[in-house]
Amino acid sequence: MIDYPKIDDLTPKQRIFCERYCTHWNATKAAIEAGYSEKMAHSIGHENTKKHEKTKAYIQFIKDNAAAFAGVSFLRNVQELSKLAYGSAADLRDSWENMKDWEALPDDVKATIAEVTTTSRVVKTSLDEDKTIEIETVKVKQYDKRLAIEALNKMLGYNAAEKIDHSTKGESINPQRIFFIDTDGSERDEYGNKREVPPAVGK
Repeated sequence: MIDYPKIDDLTPKQRIFCERYCTHWNATKAAIEAGYSEKMAHSIGHENTKKHEKTKAYIQFIKDNAAAFAGVSFLRNVQELSKLAYGSAADLRDSWENMKDWEALPDDVKATIAEVTTTSRVVKTSLDEDKTIEIETVKVKQYDKRLAIEALNKMLGYNAAEKIDHSTKGESINPQRIFFIDTDGSERDEYGNKREVPPAVGK
């Protein structure tokens, strides 16, 4: 719940102006959308954003609470991603050939649709080659489930640390390529073996 500042002194037009201005950052356009005349829109927009303290304060408040004003929240993002992650092509079809009626689809199912394309082709009938019929095909593309699940895992912290396989699988590796400094100052390779360091020249 947003704890609104005291804006009782603002007129309805001023409140709408502030909210529209914070949507596209065009003061003149915001003034027109708030109901001011086009002739006065530029000067009123300038005054509301630069001089009028109460409108300036409300604009700042909206900027500071943009996510809440837009209805964006962690839970809502998870819910929307869940629709994409767990949606199924079976939710869209009565059978392999037939799509369900659009009006019968729940909103959660409609939300999984990324693109709808319709194609048509003309074919000759088998009974009379002089006659043709038009066949229309509807293709529905849903959002990528894998990407949605990856985004969910990242948001919820389900991604396990990546494991790196250091096994040689029959290939030789120079143990001096990777080494670590032990507590006694000696150097050890990635297998824990003490690394022999040749003495410096002249010693």
